[in-house]
Amino acid sequence: LKKVTNCTESFVELDYELSASSYEQPIRSWNLVKVTTMDPNTPIPGGNTIASFEYRNPHYDRYERMAFGYDTVITYQFDTEDDNSLYRFTVQGFNNHNFHKRGWKKSESVCDRNGHKYIETLYEQQLMDMVNGIPVGDSACPSSMYVSYEAEITRYYEGDSVPHIVTEIEREYDSHRNIIRYVNKGDTSRTDEYFSADISYYHGLGHNLISLPDT
Repeated sequence: LKKVTNCTESFVELDYELSASSYEQPIRSWNLVKVTTMDPNTPIPGGNTIASFEYRNPHYDRYERMAFGYDTVITYQFDTEDDNSLYRFTVQGFNNHNFHKRGWKKSESVCDRNGHKYIETLYEQQLMDMVNGIPVGDSACPSSMYVSYEAEITRYYEGDSVPHIVTEIEREYDSHRNIIRYVNKGDTSRTDEYFSADISYYHGLGHNLISLPDT
């Protein structure tokens, strides 16, 4: 797909680039490197947007014989009202060395044009062996597993070197991917924003009814 034009003459253009061949990426692929949108009939400025993409550190797992993707994707956004100068960029980190976690996001940071962070979010996951209910590490390979825990830690820098506010959200799951515990700590420097919920579910209902909260 190279271009989409709608009935208002607005359009989206997409550009691609063939990746370089290397030991970590023996199979070359077409990567999306630029997206341009244009609305020629908009009555106000800002009808044109430009974003470009950069990909770093691919990994090909020779045991699984499959590509696990890139561990870093950077999205650059440009100010089309200021000679297409760089406005800000977003850095996303992904798991690409573990079969079960491949493609899962590890982090995301929004920075200004000079690299000063505004918001940073870190993501954590814990895998559980579905047979014996024991937490497993990244190097383990049981026959079946599920995500038992997720956490999101968000830091608000607003361009400074240290964060002004840090928030945290935690989720615990059962083997059916139902949330059994939710914790929102809000601003972690305070104690009056803490919220938690424990959730249980019905079991053995007929008509294939599942994931219905009990309490």
